[in-house]
Amino acid sequence: MSSCHGHGFAFGGTVYDSSGKPKSQVEIGIKPTSGSFVSVFSGGDGNFHYSGSGLNLAGADIRVRDSTGESQMPVNAASAGGCNSCHTGGTGTARIAAP
Repeated sequence: MSSCHGHGFAFGGTVYDSSGKPKSQVEIGIKPTSGSFVSVFSGGDGNFHYSGSGLNLAGADIRVRDSTGESQMPVNAASAGGCNSCHTGGTGTARIAAP
């Protein structure tokens, strides 16, 4: 994530509702293949980030949850934490969406 947002985030991105608008109060939870579960909530602009260190996101179980339910994100063996670097909304790379 340092190429665009050099803030020291372990992971971050933006979550959207079904109409394509940024959505607040969505929980993003990550359980690495080894290590502890981490979760954060999206803010008013849909953005979320985690500033901790030592997370290995490759192959992690990543879930998005709000008051309507929960969805699991596809496992990515090469995940580096810049969630929207892959989830662009283009063909085959859907944006991160609330359930």
